[in-house]
Amino acid sequence: MAHSHEDQLMQGALQALVPCISPGDGVSTAPNDIRLWTIEAGARWHGSQLDLLYVVHGPIGTLVVPAPLDPHPRCDELWQHTCFEAFIAKPGEERYWELNLAPSGAWNVYQLDGYRRNLRTDRRYGPVPLCWQAETTQASLEARFTLPDELVVENRNLTIGLAVVLETGMSSLSYWALCHPGPEADFHRRDGFSLLMTREGRSDAPPQLR
Repeated sequence: MAHSHEDQLMQGALQALVPCISPGDGVSTAPNDIRLWTIEAGARWHGSQLDLLYVVHGPIGTLVVPAPLDPHPRCDELWQHTCFEAFIAKPGEERYWELNLAPSGAWNVYQLDGYRRNLRTDRRYGPVPLCWQAETTQASLEARFTLPDELVVENRNLTIGLAVVLETGMSSLSYWALCHPGPEADFHRRDGFSLLMTREGRSDAPPQLR
């Protein structure tokens, strides 16, 4: 997927993601390592398409990413390694969708009935178009996701959570999101779906968090 003028427009809407260490997961990232990284993410909704862009700044050579896969397979548990995620819902509705994207091209789309409830693969989807580009100090992943009809028909508003799992040397994981409502990283919390969008573009977004 080549960068387009639309992608350049979305650059201006990127929001800073903030890290949260979760020692309970059995792995953690040393604070010194976290300070080496910054991550931004943004989204643009037009028609039935949701364009996503994630930009990672840091020593990209130390980032653990799997080798590229072709064709791009549907895989589970992508979040155990470097993974880019989006959580999408209608305001006021419990059900939501989870999108997982890996730099290798692996992907998956899940549907849930409520908070971590009845997670299942949404089999209506084929491979999600995505592009991973990496340089010495910056990498980006962009993707175009076709929203399910349940989120598009007779609807003009979405709440979205954008998140990233980074794996660096020694299998250290760090967890990044627009906000972390609780003491531990939990991307499924609805109060973490802090990006409000309209069909034509972003209508509101949280301030840059520190």
